[in-house]
Amino acid sequence: MNQCAALELKEMEVRLDSMYSKFIFNHNDASQKLFLELKKNWIAYRDAQCAFNTRGSVGGSVHPFVLAWCLRQLTEQHIALMTDQLNCEEGDLSCAHHPSSAGP
Repeated sequence: MNQCAALELKEMEVRLDSMYSKFIFNHNDASQKLFLELKKNWIAYRDAQCAFNTRGSVGGSVHPFVLAWCLRQLTEQHIALMTDQLNCEEGDLSCAHHPSSAGP
């Protein structure tokens, strides 16, 4: 179970990295810097949230599975958010994907 959960998490992380690459490619240097900061902070948030969520299983044999499941779940949710950003409509100023909203 632990190996399967770890593999599924790795697959989600590969998908997320692919999406990150698409964002970096489509933005200027200032936006790329902000985006890389967001990425670092989101990973720190995800890891801290899952450490908190799974504190009841620490030390048990189920902990690696529960932790990987939590990380996978939050990564999947983040992928959905990033997908929305990549597929937003032209002119949507709340969308970071369009170069017109990338800033100077």
